[in-house]
Amino acid sequence: MAGTPKGYPGHETREAAEEAALAGLAILGRKAVPAGDYEPFADSDSHILIVLNDRSAVVPVWPQEMVEELLGILDEHSDRSIAKKAVRLADKLAMDFDPNNKDDLISLAILASCGWTHVNRVIVDEFCAAHGIDL
Repeated sequence: MAGTPKGYPGHETREAAEEAALAGLAILGRKAVPAGDYEPFADSDSHILIVLNDRSAVVPVWPQEMVEELLGILDEHSDRSIAKKAVRLADKLAMDFDPNNKDDLISLAILASCGWTHVNRVIVDEFCAAHGIDL
């Protein structure tokens, strides 16, 4: 499950989010079965798994205020929304990511903290189309 309804703060812990997801599946008559390749990771309340193209990484979750400030530093166009700044960052990483570049790893953590758990060319293009964003 990704995201929360607008105006709803979501859940405070991963466990609470999982319980809510299980309840939603129960309403649909479905059992929760993890994917065959699912492997939980330690400290999931302060870290998040993000998949970029075919690579995955576990990165720290940062406070929203810090994320917005970092996006502002990376993209100095103050008239752009956080969503526009985030998708521009996602576009950059989808095209040219270097796992040995500290700045790219920080950018990955920023995206994960913005709610991007999967990033690839198709997702970036579909996000832009759905939100009327021209890169």
